[in-house]
Amino acid sequence: MQTKSILRQQFLERRQAMSPADVLTRSEKITNRLMPILEKDQGPVCMFIGMPSKNEVNTLPVLIALLRKKRPVWCPVVTRSRRMAMAPVGDLTDLDDSHPWGLIQPKQELVQSDLPAFSVILVPGVVWDDSGYRIGYGKGYYDGFLSQSGKQSLKAGLAFQFQVISSVPADPWDVPVDVLITDEKVMETGRKKLSL
Repeated sequence: MQTKSILRQQFLERRQAMSPADVLTRSEKITNRLMPILEKDQGPVCMFIGMPSKNEVNTLPVLIALLRKKRPVWCPVVTRSRRMAMAPVGDLTDLDDSHPWGLIQPKQELVQSDLPAFSVILVPGVVWDDSGYRIGYGKGYYDGFLSQSGKQSLKAGLAFQFQVISSVPADPWDVPVDVLITDEKVMETGRKKLSL
């Protein structure tokens, strides 16, 4: 099995080679599969905002739809001290796109330490496997957060189908997702049953 760093590099290159039109088309398919899952519950959602410069899944339409429905939404913030925190987003003016890494995230002053119990946590990744394990950018932000998020939260990974392979190397601290949503299908990992 290839190492995490080799797989990360290969799949980052492959994703970066996608055209903007392909990213948008595939992201729309992911959104169409995701929204019925999100509509099953009205609890708080924790979601990442995809980085256009890295051809991540475009989640802005999901954010906009949730805000229109007055759903509580929280997004990650990489703080000045390079840790991941969370902040509520009430509307698009709460976002800041000036982060040096190209992140679109809530403004630093919105960060809160008292978090709600999230009903759904949307998780980004570079490469995934059928069991819900992921390789991210290698900073460990999400594994730390997911390990503290509690079992009640549905952990949903978002990926383009080509990012899913049969197996990725997993460390003891890696936290798998419950469901993986791609542009081709919704894949349950066996950790939580979805009633769609």
